[in-house]
Amino acid sequence: METILFYLHIAGVIWSVLFILQADKDAFKWFSGKSITLDEVRTKKQHKMVWLGLIVAVVCGIFLFWDKRFYLINESPAFLIKMIFVLALIINGFFIGRTIKVATTKSFQNLTFREKIPLFISGGISSISWIGAIVSAFFL
Repeated sequence: METILFYLHIAGVIWSVLFILQADKDAFKWFSGKSITLDEVRTKKQHKMVWLGLIVAVVCGIFLFWDKRFYLINESPAFLIKMIFVLALIINGFFIGRTIKVATTKSFQNLTFREKIPLFISGGISSISWIGAIVSAFFL
């Protein structure tokens, strides 16, 4: 059972990353002006698919964690670091859900500097957290 959960955990991460790459490609077109706005239906679908993968990874991760919880919590700094990154992803995911409206209704060029800053901060948090969670997993 543990092997199945492990592969489902990895599949959830891969699923999310594939939709993130798709969303980032669309976002780059928006940033560069090649796309005036993002397609709302497509963008919301991408966001939901990333959440689906993240939920699968987290739920499977909880089951994988349970038998090893004392070791992971008390003796594995890599696990604690990974959990910080995962928490950042979850919190940022809610923030991204709230900012989708901006990208689907306004062109990037027409945004004020004040409107752009949260988008860049969120993008940075997302990138760093996904990479950090994946890299720290290799040290478990």
